[in-house]
Amino acid sequence: GAAMFRFYRDCILLRLDTPGLRSPFVEIIKAHDEDRVLAFRRWWASDEFLVVASLNAEPFTGYGIEHQSLAGKSWQEIFSGDNPVYGGFGVLNPQPLDSAGGTLTLDLPACGIAVYVRRN
Repeated sequence: GAAMFRFYRDCILLRLDTPGLRSPFVEIIKAHDEDRVLAFRRWWASDEFLVVASLNAEPFTGYGIEHQSLAGKSWQEIFSGDNPVYGGFGVLNPQPLDSAGGTLTLDLPACGIAVYVRRN
């Protein structure tokens, strides 16, 4: 239970400490029923976040998310429910990801969630 408690604590603290994750501004980037993937963008002032959730039973390697609002930006993963500190398998994206042409390619954990922040 300690790993799950840490996950919930860190998730709640991230939301409380990050106005962009509480803002009323939200845009659905991807909703793919067959892959069971949902991605949405939230922002506040100059802060911009991408939240990606996979309910698929298997992880994805090199999963593409394409949307015009992602174009020309760099994204850094700041939270992943698949982090080993939470008991996950470690399907992470530790390096900044560039979305050249509006396509962001990332690794997605099975039944997990990840949060990315836009880097300038």
